[in-house]
Amino acid sequence: AVEEDGKVKFIDNSGATVIDRGFAYNESCPGYVFHNGLCAVHDSTGEHMGLIDREGNWVLTPDYSEIISENTLWQVTLDDKQGIFTSDLDTIIPLTQAVLIIYDDYIEAIYPNHTISTFTLDGMLIAERQIRFVNQLMYETHEVVYRDNGSDEDYYNNGTYVRRAVATCMIYEAAPEWYGLLGADGRPVTPPSYVNIRAIGKDLYLCETSTGNGIVLNSNGKRIE
Repeated sequence: AVEEDGKVKFIDNSGATVIDRGFAYNESCPGYVFHNGLCAVHDSTGEHMGLIDREGNWVLTPDYSEIISENTLWQVTLDDKQGIFTSDLDTIIPLTQAVLIIYDDYIEAIYPNHTISTFTLDGMLIAERQIRFVNQLMYETHEVVYRDNGSDEDYYNNGTYVRRAVATCMIYEAAPEWYGLLGADGRPVTPPSYVNIRAIGKDLYLCETSTGNGIVLNSNGKRIE
């Protein structure tokens, strides 16, 4: 692939032009390379991408905002949707409103509600609504514990601490840095809608939203007004 006057064309080993269809050059394109006989290029406007064969014919019409080759698969993006095709352009995952990540042996889908599902490289569902980790939540009680012999002087000299206890709910993470409350029975009490959760009582939790504000929920996920 070579660029000339803002257009991309393809030449052979002798330098002869073999494909010249007026494809616009776009520096954001991740390399004009053929994978299994197909290459991702922009149309003449430089705004939309498709796939061509070695003759320069469209085999996947330029309807997409981005096309990337990953592990012999094609990942396509159209507006806020992504999909995955095989090297033969068979559909593995149709266009869906999610961020798709292709790993060596599975595909991860992160949805707008911050839940995660995983699929095989053939598109078969492995598990949905997966959780990355779970941690206990601790809260400060109203009991002040004096160090040493226990005096007011110790208190004012930071010689005290407030006893902590375990809250009813735990915190879980789904998509990276998105958290929810998990009940003692292992069931989600809230969706992973918060960027931080802190226990402020045995059954009270300060949940921070993406705007930086907080709401207080109880252990049933109900908002305290």
